[in-house]
Amino acid sequence: MDLIYLFIIAGILAPGGARLFSYKGLEILGMSITTPIINAESLFLVAMALFFLNEPINFSIALGILSVVSALALLGYEIGQKDKGDISKRFRYRYLFYPTIASLFYGVSVFFRKLGLNTLSLPILGATLTSGTSWCILSIVLATSGNMKKLAQVKKRSFIYFFLGGCATCIAWLSFFHALNIGRVAIVTPIATSYSLFTLFLSYLFLRDMERMSSKIIFGTILIVGGVILLSLIK
Repeated sequence: MDLIYLFIIAGILAPGGARLFSYKGLEILGMSITTPIINAESLFLVAMALFFLNEPINFSIALGILSVVSALALLGYEIGQKDKGDISKRFRYRYLFYPTIASLFYGVSVFFRKLGLNTLSLPILGATLTSGTSWCILSIVLATSGNMKKLAQVKKRSFIYFFLGGCATCIAWLSFFHALNIGRVAIVTPIATSYSLFTLFLSYLFLRDMERMSSKIIFGTILIVGGVILLSLIK
């Protein structure tokens, strides 16, 4: 049990720190752009596997990385086209920092979770320690950021949405840890990150008046999902 610190480190990275950056990205860039970029976490996982496990680069890895990187460039270009001619355009690319850092934290966090599960093989314990650590971090950030008073301003309907989202996340969290315990990171993670397709579909149905949706964003999402699927074919 002396290796539970691996789950604690994983919790500090994600959902802890990663959630803060991802929500900031959602606030500034919107869900249809932020979510596909965050899903590129498989890139960082593959990079760590290549570096620490000395795995060779094959065609699937190279093509998968090219697909994801191309999608990130396409999404970045699409952001820059918004409000063209406005002086604020030059700063818009900087906002990609938030989902990119979130993606990095998520990827490294999964790596530490897998290390912990390889030793302890206790998915429920791993999920509890990781999420518990994240809860502590987010609570401290909330308390020290001066936003506690703003909780009273949140509408009841919003709390219901957050509660339902939390329930769905809890089920997904436990399922992911069980899958990670019995499967390979390179296979489990790309499948899990393919939820961006569902996000894109729901955005189109319910948020079409608030979310930017274009052929470039849709194509970029498809490229990222296709890239992570190729990465899952690593042998």
